[in-house]
Amino acid sequence: ALLLAYPGFPAAETRAEGMMDGFREEVPDVAFVGTYSGFTEDVAYESVREVLEDGVEFNVILSMTDEGAYGSIRALQESGYSPDSVVIVSANGEPFAQELIREGTFLRGTVAYNREQSSQIAIDTLVKMLAGSPVPEFVSFPPGDVLTREVLSALGS
Repeated sequence: ALLLAYPGFPAAETRAEGMMDGFREEVPDVAFVGTYSGFTEDVAYESVREVLEDGVEFNVILSMTDEGAYGSIRALQESGYSPDSVVIVSANGEPFAQELIREGTFLRGTVAYNREQSSQIAIDTLVKMLAGSPVPEFVSFPPGDVLTREVLSALGS
């Protein structure tokens, strides 16, 4: 497996570590071939294209964003890979990612991200800070559901 992340940005590194840890729980014998830049579509495309040119073998891509998944898909398609040869899992749950999952592309799942909930938590924390109330050192919220073709079909979306 390879990981597409945003090295050097602490929150992104935490998300990336969580993705790897979660994947290891489900697939204990996974071998990660490396962590590559891939926060945006274009950067992910370049990273995956270079990895393919270098002959690195993998059959799973964990992308910390749906945008990274889109770039990965483009690189894989241009290199002649079939959708059943590489599994991509990403995060954010964007509508386009859901569409790609339904179509049976490389993208097999995305973790839904509740922007409304995270925004509300951020505003509430900011208000507490401005009011002088104590706030925790780290503010977090649970991840959303993993959206797969089966889940999307059951939801009717």
